[in-house]
Amino acid sequence: MTEKNTRQEVILQIIGRERIGSQEELLSALGKYGISATQATLSRDLRALNVVKQPDADGFVRYQSAQPAAWARNSRLETCILGIEFAGGLGVIRVAPGFASAVAARIDAACLPAVMGTVAGDDTLLLVLREGFGPEAALLQLEDVLPGISR
Repeated sequence: MTEKNTRQEVILQIIGRERIGSQEELLSALGKYGISATQATLSRDLRALNVVKQPDADGFVRYQSAQPAAWARNSRLETCILGIEFAGGLGVIRVAPGFASAVAARIDAACLPAVMGTVAGDDTLLLVLREGFGPEAALLQLEDVLPGISR
């Protein structure tokens, strides 16, 4: 994954979880991930990702992705996935260090019928399946979001 793709994945993670209202705040948040960028680079990234400033439910004007699903389908995040295992209604996905949150964010954004939610660490994420769905159904749905994922 290129530095640009990694930076853009992290930008989407940050704005999906935090109330970021300015580029200065976003640059500071990127710094917490060890990513440095100029204001000009950040502006280009926000434009490329189709990120806009909109009021949230509380009226706070913040950065939000206008098309997260379209962007997620075009990135190569799936190349960092090392494997997946299931036990009962749980799955464990192993990824390259630092990518668990990005993979979890993509899965959560897809709103898959088989997946109730995810919990991410650094290089591992926990996948919680809904009642009535097993590993095979989950893998079929995950394949749409993360092409090439397999046990």
